[in-house]
Amino acid sequence: MFLKLDTSEVVVGTVTAVQRDFIVLQSDVFGEIRVPRSRIVSARGFDPDSPMTAEEVEEFIDLPEEAPAAPVAAPAEVPEEKPAVVWENRFEAGLTGSEGNSQNVNFSALLSLQRTTSRDEVLSLTNYRYTQTEREDTANRFDTLLRYDWRFAEGSPWSLFGQGQYEYDQFQDWDYRVSLFGGVGYRLIENETTTLRVRAGAGASREFGGGNDAWEPEGLIGFDLAHQLAKNQRITAYGTLFPSLDDFGEFRSVSGAAYEIDLTDNGDLALRLGAEHRYDTQPGDAKRSDLDYFARVVFKF
Repeated sequence: MFLKLDTSEVVVGTVTAVQRDFIVLQSDVFGEIRVPRSRIVSARGFDPDSPMTAEEVEEFIDLPEEAPAAPVAAPAEVPEEKPAVVWENRFEAGLTGSEGNSQNVNFSALLSLQRTTSRDEVLSLTNYRYTQTEREDTANRFDTLLRYDWRFAEGSPWSLFGQGQYEYDQFQDWDYRVSLFGGVGYRLIENETTTLRVRAGAGASREFGGGNDAWEPEGLIGFDLAHQLAKNQRITAYGTLFPSLDDFGEFRSVSGAAYEIDLTDNGDLALRLGAEHRYDTQPGDAKRSDLDYFARVVFKF
């Protein structure tokens, strides 16, 4: 008789007695062996010289029936991996002033929220500028832009975009302007140090509270450039042209450039110097050209 124990050991011998708590075997090597019944896992190979039949031995041992093999679970479905999300947020603010022979106050601020994955990008830009000279307001402008870029495929340089913008300017001949555009974008350069993107599309803008309170169809041609000069220094440039689709030769545009240097090792605090130029061939009673210079402290979060 072969008795397999719960320790994976096997005891070989002839069953000579079956007691309440033990099975007694006679081994040719170890002599009489008393095996606790609670330790027996299975019994195999009945010895014909045993005084008991195989059925009697199994009945007295009262071995538990082997549990059926557990069904093999189907492999779990691996959830589709979602693109990694990267947030790049910043708040910029700058304030200059003078008091004495002349009184001047110049304040500007920008809030940028950008969410990027391998497939799409969402950008929110909010600008505000206020200037007071000799206690009179000379500039008071606010604008906010929301743009969504969606790549044709992961890693593709091509993308579709849609954007909307709201503008307020106290010194224009309109109260506020709303514009909506859509089109195609292409990444000419995209590596660890340089990104250059161009876009083209069409849409319309409307000036509320002015002399031409109607939707005007416009085209859109623009670019964005970012280049890392060093680990703690970078430059950016951008430009967008909005040609009128009704009046050939008429257009408006906005362009700018900036230099940025980190003030801390982790880059959370930086100094940004730059300028922005806006031009409109149909400004009404306002000037065609506006040029703003700025120096701002940047807080990244």
